[in-house]
Amino acid sequence: MGYDATNYLSSSVSKKKVIDFIKMVGFTGRGDVYYFFKDEDYKYLYGVWLDMRVNNDELLVHTRTPIYCSPHDLQFQNYVIKQIRHYFGGYFITDCGTNRYFEIE
Repeated sequence: MGYDATNYLSSSVSKKKVIDFIKMVGFTGRGDVYYFFKDEDYKYLYGVWLDMRVNNDELLVHTRTPIYCSPHDLQFQNYVIKQIRHYFGGYFITDCGTNRYFEIE
């Protein structure tokens, strides 16, 4: 269990540009798998995982945090899916629905 979100981007979006963007916001990794974690005053508990794949002429960017994540983890995941949609277009689906962000309690 956890919080899953997938951004669906047009095939015209360059995978390299998405990789450059996610590295710019703090993800590390290579290939199609990346991870974000910031060691800052115990705010982040698990971080955010991200992977990419191409399916039916769409670039899918999937993010995930575990069910026991901190509010900062979930807030950063919301930020990432929002910024990916803002800069690259498309739409996203979370466990809360289409183009719906996670509620932070």
